[in-house]
Amino acid sequence: MAEQHVRRLQDMSPQITRIALIASFALMLLMMWTIPSPKPTPYRPKKIRDVNIDVVEQTEVIQEPTEPQVIQKPKQVVEAEPDEEIDEEATIADTDLDLDQKAVDTTIPPPDAFIPYSNAPVTLSKPMPEYPEMARKAQLEGRVSLKVYVDVDGNVKDVVLLKGVSPALDQSAMRAALKAKFKPAENNGVPIGVWWGFTYNFTLH
Repeated sequence: MAEQHVRRLQDMSPQITRIALIASFALMLLMMWTIPSPKPTPYRPKKIRDVNIDVVEQTEVIQEPTEPQVIQKPKQVVEAEPDEEIDEEATIADTDLDLDQKAVDTTIPPPDAFIPYSNAPVTLSKPMPEYPEMARKAQLEGRVSLKVYVDVDGNVKDVVLLKGVSPALDQSAMRAALKAKFKPAENNGVPIGVWWGFTYNFTLH
């Protein structure tokens, strides 16, 4: 069968053979034209990324060890010679302070101050006020309400008028209250100064 195929190619006319060769050559040229030629890619080295370096400032200051301080020895006490005299009057000053005198609190708190106490003051003497003649003729009567400050000795150091009747009766009652005497108030057994209510009634007979 192969021999028969060769015979057929040999039997072909020279013109057909020439056309086939030209077509084959043209096809090869077309293929060479359409297929792009490979372009060599040059070698490019990879880029090195930038590296950021943070500079850390030194915050801790290392101090160099200082030289140890020299501790001086205490000076020795020099005793006085037996024949030396000490002027006592020059070293000891005179004073008028009486050490046996009891300290007195002269500070008076305001009348509305809260002062805690365990025992209230007790009235020992209550002098009666004078009835002013002008108020008697005017037939003025009424109650005068006062607030007195009793100190640690039981004496009245201050008087405040809470409710009055007339200037004459109010002044007479305040003058009498200043002469009153009390057993002072106590807080846990200690005498203290407190404000205490005090009244006088003015009545005509």
